[in-house]
Amino acid sequence: MTIPYEMPRQWILFDLAALQVELLGAKAAMLALTQIPYQRSWAEQLQQIQLKREVAGTSRIEGAEFTERELDAAMRETPQQLETRSQRQAACALATYRWIAKLETDRPVDEALICEIHRRIVSGCDDDHCPPGRPSSPW
Repeated sequence: MTIPYEMPRQWILFDLAALQVELLGAKAAMLALTQIPYQRSWAEQLQQIQLKREVAGTSRIEGAEFTERELDAAMRETPQQLETRSQRQAACALATYRWIAKLETDRPVDEALICEIHRRIVSGCDDDHCPPGRPSSPW
């Protein structure tokens, strides 16, 4: 025995007024944020904090272990002044992030770009076990 399917009534309700309230609230928040005056140094400090988080995350994925002080040094010192492998990994990640920021926004992500990013991240810090710019075989 089959049971006939009955289409439910009003199973999707679209309340335009409720939607407009939410959209207007979001738009008002965005306008407020774009109109608030701020000190340039605040924005630069926030960008530096975010860059530091990204560098630390990337370096830790690669196996780096360092203290906050060591990470600060890695972001400040020249490659010759870096003492540990982890600091060199962080410095390479930082340089790579800065290089990526200067790329054309419409540049396609292709194998050549991925290999160049890899080469920049591992050269001078991980190239003893990971050939720079060459994808590793998963086998």
